[in-house]
Amino acid sequence: MNKINPLYLLGFFVFVAIFMIYKTSSTQEKIIIVTQNSIQKEINGKEIALLKKRWKDKKAMIGRLNTILTHKKFANKITKKEKKRGAYLIELQNLDYRTLDSFVNKILNEAIVIKKMKIERFSESNASVALECKL
Repeated sequence: MNKINPLYLLGFFVFVAIFMIYKTSSTQEKIIIVTQNSIQKEINGKEIALLKKRWKDKKAMIGRLNTILTHKKFANKITKKEKKRGAYLIELQNLDYRTLDSFVNKILNEAIVIKKMKIERFSESNASVALECKL
């Protein structure tokens, strides 16, 4: 019977050790990438939840609309303001182009779900706006 050379055995164990170190380091890199992805998904989920909460909150939406409508530019131009089933209707009359531009900018820059917006121009300096917001 032949004996196994101890150098071959030592070489085999060194090779296995190097191979295991390589595999664990690549596995650690993969774990770091997966952890970063899960953290990013958690951040995105929280952001989406906050946005959903902001856009679905009916009371806050009505409050934002009332804040805009109580502004001194628009308060005396309102002809109709009513809540219907699932909607909030607003009509403004006799708006000049600067007031109209200001109103549209304020409405579009808020977190308000607009179902319908109708702008009618009667003359160079006179227009009306009918706005229907979803609640």
